[in-house]
Amino acid sequence: MTRIAKQIIYGIFFIAVIGLVAAAVSGTFSGAAPAACAGDCGPAGPAIVEVGTPVVMKTESGSFLAVLVEVKNSSADYGVSNLDYSISLTDGAGRTLAVLSQSDDVLPGEDKYLLAVSNDGAVIPNVAAASFSAAPPAWQPASAFPSQPLSLSAGPAVSSGSSSIAVTGAVKNGGGIAATGIKALVLVFDKYQNPLFGGETVISIPPFGETGFTVDLPADLQNVSLIDPARTKIYLYQ
Repeated sequence: MTRIAKQIIYGIFFIAVIGLVAAAVSGTFSGAAPAACAGDCGPAGPAIVEVGTPVVMKTESGSFLAVLVEVKNSSADYGVSNLDYSISLTDGAGRTLAVLSQSDDVLPGEDKYLLAVSNDGAVIPNVAAASFSAAPPAWQPASAFPSQPLSLSAGPAVSSGSSSIAVTGAVKNGGGIAATGIKALVLVFDKYQNPLFGGETVISIPPFGETGFTVDLPADLQNVSLIDPARTKIYLYQ
């Protein structure tokens, strides 16, 4: 083989190697998002993660009122509209007493509380524990979840009556588009920041306007005497 022929072969080989390296680098830094992101998009993909243990909320007599579950969306690029989830209520022996089925939105990167109440206000005695499970999320890109500039402009203010504990607040809309279907979730805590009970309401705020609201919690909550009004929090979910 002549010297010139060898140089041509070596040159082709060198160009091919450079092309492969360039392709690998390009794939590493500009990988496209999945066109359809169903389920959890693989082991390294987004996921809805349960944080801590569900909190069972009861009346002073021991009747079930609600379950509070904290979840976090691990992805800042994808969200879930209408996440279907279930909460199983069990007694001290592990027997299932009821299953609560609900749905809620979880925005990209959101850490939020889900409050599940008994169906039709039914009284469920002897609830000892709760477990959370969710259906495979149908992921949507962050662009499907436009956010509005909302802020808490008043509250929380807590007042106790003979039949209920009222928590009031107000929300301001800093944008020029009406904010509808905004969920205001109220949580009361003890002095150790353990959540004791929660309630929620849905409000609408006009463009550049403000809307006040009140959430009434039952006065016969279990451990109601432990409530620290100064630790009451209001969460706004769009």
